[in-house]
Amino acid sequence: KQFKLSFLNFNDKKTKAIDKEIKTLLVFDANNKSYSNDEVDKIGKYLNKGGKGIFFLSGVWVDDQLATAPAKNNLSPLLSQWGIKLDKDLVLSGSSELVSFGTGGGATIFTPYPFWVKAADFNQAKTYFSNVHQLTFPWVSSLKLSKKTGFETFPLVKTSARSWHQQGIFNLRPNSIPQPNRDNLQAFLVTAESKNKNGGEIVVIPSSRFILQRYLGRDSSNLEFVLNLVNDFASGGVLSGIRSRSISIYPLPDLNENQKDIFRYTNILILPLLFSIYGVVRLARRKKIS
Repeated sequence: KQFKLSFLNFNDKKTKAIDKEIKTLLVFDANNKSYSNDEVDKIGKYLNKGGKGIFFLSGVWVDDQLATAPAKNNLSPLLSQWGIKLDKDLVLSGSSELVSFGTGGGATIFTPYPFWVKAADFNQAKTYFSNVHQLTFPWVSSLKLSKKTGFETFPLVKTSARSWHQQGIFNLRPNSIPQPNRDNLQAFLVTAESKNKNGGEIVVIPSSRFILQRYLGRDSSNLEFVLNLVNDFASGGVLSGIRSRSISIYPLPDLNENQKDIFRYTNILILPLLFSIYGVVRLARRKKIS
């Protein structure tokens, strides 16, 4: 309702180029087609002439039966020209969403699912994160940035440092995910931006289901983030941050297990300790009075 939307039909012979009046191009990956060389060329020309684009792409495709397949989108070479490499992996994290799974006997269980990554490490220099406190990335791939002449790249969102990834062979079922070696834990880049000298901009979100309602957590701000991006791109930056409102929920900081134990036992012991000190002080005062 906030924007005028239109769908591009590249099969229409009249569509010789993407209209420069289009303020933002949204590119989705449903893994049901490969973009042809002609389509990729038209998208590239639009962006190189100052167009804006948001790409929702998967490095590895995951179907509803948790089977994987190579991504068919054929857009990785275009992203590489802009200094953004889409890896063919899947990121997992200790900071993840609770997901419901059927047990086969009609029962449903809720369990943390490492492949639905929660992230709150944002590039605070950007205005895209107004009123954004947490993002959810279902089956997300990682990104890498490289220097390209005429382009400037920016990291936007990273996972927590308690994350790892799978490559080549994927084990997605919640009861059979192998635990990572502690040495393999690290933060991964899961959203990035690139600009060219002509004013063109792209943002790559390597999760094709990023804004689908059925995959969003209760506290996820995915839609807010995308609307902020579209507002900024469509207005040329004039509306940057205008969607900012008070945030009612703040996620807890990402803590390792040792820090969690310290926090837990400190809270358990601090109140009894305070009452004990108060009692000793009262007893000492009574003895002085008597």
